Amino acid sequence: ELKNDNEILTEAVKNDGRSLEFVGEHFKHECQNNAVFVDRSSRYKKGTNYSISSRTRSVKHEEEVLSPRSRHGKVRIASRVSFIADIEAAEEDGCTLRYASQDSRNNVDIILDAIKNGDCSALSLAGELPRKNKAVALEAVKLKGRLLKEVSSRLQNDKNVVKVAIENDGCALRYAGQEAKNDKAIAMEAVKNDGRALAFVGEQFQDDKEIILQALFKYWRAFQYIPQEIFQRLLKDAEFVLEFKFVILQAVTDCGMDLRRVPEIFRKDKDVVLAAVANNPDALKYASPELRQDTEYRECLIAAGLWDENHSNHPKQNPDAGSVRIATTTVKKIALSTRFSLRPDSTFEATNFTQKFKNHDFIKNGDFTVYSPNAFDKSTCDPTGEYTDLSWGCTGTKETCQKDESLKTGRPKDECCWRYSFRYHLKEAKESGGFMLQIVEAEDNYKSTEQSLGRGQQIEWYMALDLGTKIFRVFRPKNHGDRRRNGLQSQFTEGDIDKVVSAIQSWYDGDCKDMGEPILRFPRGIAMEHWEGD
Repeated sequence: ELKNDNEILTEAVKNDGRSLEFVGEHFKHECQNNAVFVDRSSRYKKGTNYSISSRTRSVKHEEEVLSPRSRHGKVRIASRVSFIADIEAAEEDGCTLRYASQDSRNNVDIILDAIKNGDCSALSLAGELPRKNKAVALEAVKLKGRLLKEVSSRLQNDKNVVKVAIENDGCALRYAGQEAKNDKAIAMEAVKNDGRALAFVGEQFQDDKEIILQALFKYWRAFQYIPQEIFQRLLKDAEFVLEFKFVILQAVTDCGMDLRRVPEIFRKDKDVVLAAVANNPDALKYASPELRQDTEYRECLIAAGLWDENHSNHPKQNPDAGSVRIATTTVKKIALSTRFSLRPDSTFEATNFTQKFKNHDFIKNGDFTVYSPNAFDKSTCDPTGEYTDLSWGCTGTKETCQKDESLKTGRPKDECCWRYSFRYHLKEAKESGGFMLQIVEAEDNYKSTEQSLGRGQQIEWYMALDLGTKIFRVFRPKNHGDRRRNGLQSQFTEGDIDKVVSAIQSWYDGDCKDMGEPILRFPRGIAMEHWEGD
């Protein structure tokens, strides 16, 4: 009976436009204007009247309570009313017009007022006439550029409407008509607003260098929207490459890890790689192979902290022509044993640890020289070309290495077998009173927390035992939730390195006599072991 009371129905609609759903057809025409002009905020006040719905009849006397804004920016209502769950969704759901009559949806004034009131969904619920109306279209795209898709095809080619839309959202160009897309001024304005709009410009502008560069200046990754054939042709244009390089340099200076996303030509560019590595040493693994392990200048390795600038000229080492043979026992060699960290698919932990360890004051200013095999590009004597086959018998000795005699005698050369080279440095570490420091990482599977040596590290461990070289092991189990491939894994902190160095100092303070195997467990899952070979 009360549902048929005109006064009650009108008041309910004034309080909440959604009540129009439950109004009889003969009352809709009288109430719909109240629904359209209702103050949007009043829909969500405490005590909002939903009693007109049979679904909410049982809670008509309960007070609705507003909850805090969620982390996604959506305001939610803590209520038993199941359909009142997401205010933000409701605001774009056209609830005011959804239950209006078809005549109202076709009424230009009603739709225009709804849009002015901030209803983004009004046009999608509108009839044909409002979609053809330019005033409605202009108001809609001013509110939200991508509402251009809801207007008539004639207005999608109207340059004034399209310009307003792309000023609001460059990617609204996607919904423009072909005539508008073929206007260079419109295309240029769109990519100035959003570089991604390059994906929607007219076909005749897909190779327009001016438009492309404008898009790249706004969003450097827009190069992925350039047809491959055209992009490869542009990369042969020296002027274009120079302009694009400027954009890339800015990008990797702000975020070094973006080096993984730049075109290959820039991963081979030393300036770009150095800028990326200066921001984040871990970015070196995304450089081209020739820059990752540059055997001539090693500039990128130096910038990443993996190679000492004076590596071959330590003041307490033999100054003879590039030799790093230990001249006195005061200079102690540390041979690092880590997983290879300079491939795009490798983890960051070895580079992260090496860089921080070498820059620790005790190591940097002490009588130490650090050998990091990742900084060297070596060969293998395995005829299959496999570097870490555990069944291959080479242990780095002259007897087991299958390289030519000249490559397994004296100081290692770039062409030497990596096993011969590492054994050579392990021997120097032992003779100088140094040690091998081995980093044990978690398994490659990011869900795993199990630690294990890589196959190459197992070979290095065996060689150290065979030589009797002191071994320190640092265990780095990966915490749950780490995403290793995205560079978000838990990395070594300065505090972690301090604890590792403290354990090393304790060993030296004891005159290196403690040859037991104590395990030191540190917070955040780091553990350390002392080993000595037989």
